[in-house]
Amino acid sequence: MYYIKQLDSIRAIAVILVIISHWFPYNSRLLLYSSVFNGVDAFFVLSGFLITKILLENRNDAERLRTDKLSILKSFFIRRSLRIFPIYYITIVILYVLGPATGTAIRENFAYFLTYTSNHYFYNRQEWDGILSHLWSLSVEEQFYLVWPWLMLFLERRYLLFVILTSIFVGILGQLYLEDGIILTITCFDALGIGALIAWIVVYKPALLNSSYKFWSILAILALGIQLLRVSTPIGGEYISSNLSRRTLTAVFTAWVIIGILRHADKKSLFFDYILGNSFLIFIGKLSYGIYLFHHILPYFFSSYFIQMNEYLPPYFYEYKFYILQVENFTFVVTIAFLSWKIIEMPFLKFKKYFRYQKKPLTPSFSKG
Repeated sequence: MYYIKQLDSIRAIAVILVIISHWFPYNSRLLLYSSVFNGVDAFFVLSGFLITKILLENRNDAERLRTDKLSILKSFFIRRSLRIFPIYYITIVILYVLGPATGTAIRENFAYFLTYTSNHYFYNRQEWDGILSHLWSLSVEEQFYLVWPWLMLFLERRYLLFVILTSIFVGILGQLYLEDGIILTITCFDALGIGALIAWIVVYKPALLNSSYKFWSILAILALGIQLLRVSTPIGGEYISSNLSRRTLTAVFTAWVIIGILRHADKKSLFFDYILGNSFLIFIGKLSYGIYLFHHILPYFFSSYFIQMNEYLPPYFYEYKFYILQVENFTFVVTIAFLSWKIIEMPFLKFKKYFRYQKKPLTPSFSKG
């Protein structure tokens, strides 16, 4: 699959929204505006799209070349592991060693984090656990990776769309009937499935990208309007929160942005090329996994040092100390994520070349002549 730089910008916006939701107080106006859409749910849509597109494209190649789909499955799992495991396991092992200093119960519940089931840990206790809390979404994605490839590779092609649409429906129902279970994987399938639906359209019905764009635009406008009503009016917000899924609304809007990016890949436009194509967002997007992993952890240990340092600022800046601190935290997290990318992640990613998806045909091909 060719690289689309604007998708990194979606990652950047998503991780910035997550950081705002975790770093700013509940009465912050910035937090109110950022809660219109949820960054984690945008990540789910993007994951559903990219993973499904990879699987369906390689499924097509395997069927055309008559290669073994199991080899695709093997390559998929190894490549995913090389991408997500190294810094994740290094991080949780360090936290385990620090133990009580983390202010969490990581040592008593380490198995959940080793097995990417921390969302069940938080669900069972019905509360978060400090700087470990954000790891639930990584568990959801890993559980998705374990199930989805089998469906996308081995189901008959005529059932693929039905399964994708069913997953969206199941995710919406799951959120309605499991009010306390929005961090369980089943309740995230609407966002993951909507991303998968875009991938199915791209692979099997690419003409629909253009013909259905107006429909997606209408849905996106409705989703935006409903979300704005939710955060701006107490009565309307209470009604919407209890009857409509914020995750689904975020997923619909994110899907519209992704489709717009795909449609404008070869065109120049202010939003898709110059805003989503700017180098800062792309840079942050490339580091978004590390930023997300570290953003809840590093400030817990290092904010106090920045606060002490800021005591030496001129009096004029005292009014802005909170915002200065967040800029310092963000800069520090991005720096560590960049170092992690260069020193840890990139060396592991180089091994991907040994696990390419394309294999030799099962039967020899004969050329005429």
